[in-house]
Amino acid sequence: MVDDVKGGIRFEYIQPRPPAAPTPPPAPRDPSFQIVATDRPAQADVRGGKKPEVPNVANEVPDAISSAVPLGPAAARMRLSRQRHRDGYRTLWIDIHRDEIDSLVKLGYLHPDDRADRGAIEQAVHKFFEREL
Repeated sequence: MVDDVKGGIRFEYIQPRPPAAPTPPPAPRDPSFQIVATDRPAQADVRGGKKPEVPNVANEVPDAISSAVPLGPAAARMRLSRQRHRDGYRTLWIDIHRDEIDSLVKLGYLHPDDRADRGAIEQAVHKFFEREL
């Protein structure tokens, strides 16, 4: 290391490091090794030219695993949302005017004391759809 001072600023000149030793080449692949399942699309098998069958387990979780691994609240909500979607349900956010809430009360789908309760209004709308549609 060589030091030099110019205009009150100290400069240090560092000697370059010698080159590192070359890394050894990777070991040859074991010809008996075969990938059984992967999260990537199936690749052609080098030996036979055919693609290995990879089961689609993205939405299937065995009971032993699902009971052993606790889900976070977001994962549980997402799993339920996907299941409802597979079952044919669609989620909608709708605006309901107070006159429509009054109509639900008059028709008997909503109790008058539950006019401000979102859960009760949601149940009343579901009952209305089930009986009227």
